[in-house]
Amino acid sequence: MARRSNETATFFAQKKLLGKAHTSNLLTDAGEVISTNVQLASTTVFGEAIPTNPSKSLNIGQGVGSGAKTVEYVEFALEPLDDSIYDANATGGGSGAESGESGQTSGHHAYAFKFKSTYQTDTDNSRGQAGNGSFNNSKKLFETLGAAQLVPFNFSGETNNPYVVQLYKDNGSGQAGDEIVLLANIDWQVDTYNGILFVQDYDANQVPAFARAFVYIGDMLDTVVSSGGGGGGGGSGDNSAQYLVLSSTGSLANERVFTAGTGLKTADAGANGNFTVGIKDSIVATISGSTFTGDLALHKASPVFNIQRTNNNQNSDITFKGTGGQIGARLRFSGSQVNDLVFSTYTGTTLKERMRIRSNLPDIAVEVTGAIKSTLGFSGSLTQLTDGSSYLIAGAGTTISSASNGQVTISSSNTNGNYVFNEYVGQGDGVNTLFTLDNTPTSNKNISIYINGLLQMPAKDITGAPFQDYSVTGSAIYFMTSSVPHEGSIIMANYTTNDAI
Repeated sequence: MARRSNETATFFAQKKLLGKAHTSNLLTDAGEVISTNVQLASTTVFGEAIPTNPSKSLNIGQGVGSGAKTVEYVEFALEPLDDSIYDANATGGGSGAESGESGQTSGHHAYAFKFKSTYQTDTDNSRGQAGNGSFNNSKKLFETLGAAQLVPFNFSGETNNPYVVQLYKDNGSGQAGDEIVLLANIDWQVDTYNGILFVQDYDANQVPAFARAFVYIGDMLDTVVSSGGGGGGGGSGDNSAQYLVLSSTGSLANERVFTAGTGLKTADAGANGNFTVGIKDSIVATISGSTFTGDLALHKASPVFNIQRTNNNQNSDITFKGTGGQIGARLRFSGSQVNDLVFSTYTGTTLKERMRIRSNLPDIAVEVTGAIKSTLGFSGSLTQLTDGSSYLIAGAGTTISSASNGQVTISSSNTNGNYVFNEYVGQGDGVNTLFTLDNTPTSNKNISIYINGLLQMPAKDITGAPFQDYSVTGSAIYFMTSSVPHEGSIIMANYTTNDAI
């Protein structure tokens, strides 16, 4: 069975009490440069419950029951310390008395535990330590001054104690290979506070390169006491409590970072000051009483507003501006009376007025500047003007009707044995002087020509000169050059004929 020499055991205990790591039997405590501790300061004393039998699942945080995660099983790289190279067989070297130990050669006797170069991506550490300065890739434990510590084996009474450190040799490709058992003849021991491995007897065939151990990831005593009510209540606090913080600290298990969303702004006055949450006026409209400040922009699908003015002694406008060619509107007040409502298109910084609705009139009137266009068409009767009078007038034996889609129907009836026609002749183009009827008028030349509803003056002799606006020969209508219907004009003819329909 491997057995440490009295010299090694004495040096280790003596240097530990003096706050020094034991890296060599050839060095006195004055020659040791790495410090250690007996863990009395609250900043380095474990403050949360540690499970007695966690599973050895790498990089998985574990805790007691449903409590906070406090330990994590980690594979460390072991970095040899150059100052620990010596021959243990030399005088004062403290070599062991087992077989083969007297023939050992010079080699490293101390190694530093350090996080592997991939730790920060390997770990599932949800408490925020990864990358916090102590739990960093390639960070040596002794450099953290107790912020990162291994869990000693006395935290468990299990037969197969999970907190016993395991050492491994390099398999030749930079990975952990065969295990170096605890009772190996190299006689090794670990300082769990600073993460220093000491090997009493060097063996070139059993050089440790990796180690697996549990590292403490819970809060230290000082944090637990301060979060438990400023020290007045004592205890370890509620491990399930949720905390709202201004930035992630990594020291709280269930912290949430306060983040101002769209339309909000914050101002932090620092420690002992106020943390103020306000509204960004550039994003959210600010209301003071019933007074709006700034522009109110409406985009595409605009909301419905119910606005009530309480100040009736002033003339003022409320303007809703559209953007990117959208429609805007302006309510113009005179005292408490809405004087008019203006709809406009809005382009850049210029309002181009297109339509005005005066809301203080008994009937709403519309004033139009320019043309009214509709891509969907118009609906309703076109036979009457706004005062109720007819736009199209039916002649003798003629009826006129208008459908809701705007179509106008003109029909005729038989009078005195003759057939009466109210015929749409065509549209004027400002050039053509000849238009042809579908039928030939009766011999008495009973015919009337209308242009846009206005009766035209025929020749005294309908078949020839002199005439004023037109003459008729057979089924042909001839217009004088000076009376040619303008482009777009509607030409109607009312006449009788003996021809059957």
